[in-house]
Amino acid sequence: AWSTGNAAGFSTGVPYRALAGNAGTQHVAAQLADPASLLNHYRALLNLRRTTPALRDGDYANAAATGALLTFQRRTAGQLAVVVINFGSASADAALTALPANATLQAALPTGGANATADAAGQARVTVPAQSVRVYTTAR
Repeated sequence: AWSTGNAAGFSTGVPYRALAGNAGTQHVAAQLADPASLLNHYRALLNLRRTTPALRDGDYANAAATGALLTFQRRTAGQLAVVVINFGSASADAALTALPANATLQAALPTGGANATADAAGQARVTVPAQSVRVYTTAR
C-alpha cells in the first residue's frame, strides 16, 4: 500500500479485491516517516553503495563463511570495504584478515558504529550482533 487513502493510494476507484488487513498502518507513507523502517534501511544501503567506490565498483576478495558469519572485501585502487554479515541468532566475533597493516576501519554501517583497527599483520576482530550487517571502509 502507498498510503491510507482510498484504495491504499493505488487508485481513486474501488479496488476489485479487498485490501490487506494492515493496509491502514503498513504502507509507504508510514515507512517514510519511520527512520527505523525497512524502507529507510534499504534506502540507506543503496546510498552507502552509491557513495562508496569500493562497494560500487570494487573487485571481490577474501570471501569466507564461518558458522553463521559471511565476510568479504570489495577493493578499488584507493579504497577497501569490508562487509560482515551475521545470519545467526547470537552475537559473533569475526576475524578479518588481509587488511592494510595498522589500518583504521571506519564504520560505514551502521552509521555511528564503532571503528575497528587492524594490527601490524593486517588482522582485526569485530563483534557483530545477531542478524545484522557491519560495513567498514579504509584507504588502500
